Formats: sequence, structure tokens, C-alpha cells
Amino acid sequence: MKYLVACPATDEREVCASQEHAIDVCYSMHKESGHYAYAEDYLGWTVCEYGDPYKGALLNKPYDIEDDCYMSYNSMEVI
Repeated sequence: MKYLVACPATDEREVCASQEHAIDVCYSMHKESGHYAYAEDYLGWTVCEYGDPYKGALLNKPYDIEDDCYMSYNSMEVI
């Protein structure tokens, strides 16, 4: 299954072949940029998110990555 990982603030995108790799890449994008990053599957379902989409570059407000580093994770089993 393919996963899209993106960071809207930096307009960076990467396609990953596994969910675990997509989560790792998403975390790396978030830590490197200091902004919101997400991963979604080929159906558009969000697999994980790091950061706050309502803070940072999207609203032109800087924030400290260590203060706002949280993760949302959804997992679905495909039968």
C-alpha cells in the first residue's frame, strides 16, 4: 500500500511503501521543519499527524516545536 507524507508549510511530499516508514518520515519532516506534517493512505485516510495544523507557518506565527510536539495516530486493519 502507498502512503503520502506531506508538510504543507515547506511544500515537501514523499511517497512511502509501508505505514511504518511513512510514520518515520512524517516525524522527521515535522522535526526538521518545525511545522505540521501528516501521512495518509491511498484512500486519503490520515494515518498520523505531528504538530498543530493551526499554528506555525499556516498562520504566520512561529512556535516552539518542543512545546507543541504531539502526535495523532489512526490505524486500520485491511482485511
